[in-house]
Amino acid sequence: MKPNSHIELMHCPHCHSSLTTQLKRATSLGYPTFYCRECLSSFNEGTGTRFNFLEVFTDIVFQVLMGRLRYKMMSLRDVADFFLLRGCEFTHETVRHWEERFAPLVTEQLRAKRRGTMGRNWHVDETFIRVKGRWCYLYRAMDEDGNLVNSLLREQRDMESAQVFFEQALEMAQTPPNRVVTDRLASYPRAISEVLSEAVIHEPGSCLIIPLSKSIGGSNTAIIRPWALGRLSR
Repeated sequence: MKPNSHIELMHCPHCHSSLTTQLKRATSLGYPTFYCRECLSSFNEGTGTRFNFLEVFTDIVFQVLMGRLRYKMMSLRDVADFFLLRGCEFTHETVRHWEERFAPLVTEQLRAKRRGTMGRNWHVDETFIRVKGRWCYLYRAMDEDGNLVNSLLREQRDMESAQVFFEQALEMAQTPPNRVVTDRLASYPRAISEVLSEAVIHEPGSCLIIPLSKSIGGSNTAIIRPWALGRLSR
């Protein structure tokens, strides 16, 4: 990207003033720079964001994250070697840093796009997994089409965990489901009744459409990463 007169002027990220001017110079990556006539500071498109001071284009960073989060067999070194073939040189530790720094941002954006788009029949289960040497419970709900409703890591499998999980799921779905299919965990009936609604049909003991445990077990590597430990609830 090169500076040009068609680029919309940005508000200053420091003082939020609209009295800004585009400068003729650009950053080393070609991003336009601006000058604020209010606080006399200069800035670019990345100033004040999580992407400031990156030495590569942001689309490269997101492609790296795609490789780590989508393709579970690719290690940190595999991703770094793959992009070296494309002329982008960085270490596997840089990949690790980007994942820890930006993967939560991707998660937030995906959750925002999923909000209110779930089906009305949920299939819920939990499984015991190890993340970076720590054992915890992964709660997960999917709708009848196999779309993720909500997932949650907890250290305990109890009533509080079930209630927190359904509260988050309801926030994502924005409307209670018609039916919830679960295993026979004792905390589910009360949590469904109190958090979702007494009108929600609870079917314990069978998964009629989606073999959820198999689905969860096959995707743990893809969705659980070390940075997720920071979001582990007790």
